[in-house]
Amino acid sequence: MAKQTPLGEAFENTIREAADAINSGDYDYGLSRLERAHVLGQTRVLRHLRVHVLMLIIAWRKRDIQECLAQGFRIVLLPIGHLTGRIPPGNPGTGRVSAFASMPIDPDLAELLRADRTP
Repeated sequence: MAKQTPLGEAFENTIREAADAINSGDYDYGLSRLERAHVLGQTRVLRHLRVHVLMLIIAWRKRDIQECLAQGFRIVLLPIGHLTGRIPPGNPGTGRVSAFASMPIDPDLAELLRADRTP
């Protein structure tokens, strides 16, 4: 098995934190973790998809129809965004922000993303 990059490790740790929060019913904390995981994983199709599926699970459990629709929309758009290279950096992936809006990236996440692109 290939060694995980620091970005991959950070993504997996953040997903684990989110899953633990979701399983304990702390959906707000879980969602905050998923927003970070979204920024870290949005350049990789499967990571990106995992985040949106978990966001959809939270929305479903909270009975938030608006967010369920927002996540469904994002899941449908995800492959198109990856095929066209139109993934807005820094976007947290939730319905509170346009799916097309780029946003500032927290410095700690930006450093991981920068290091991942460096050969």
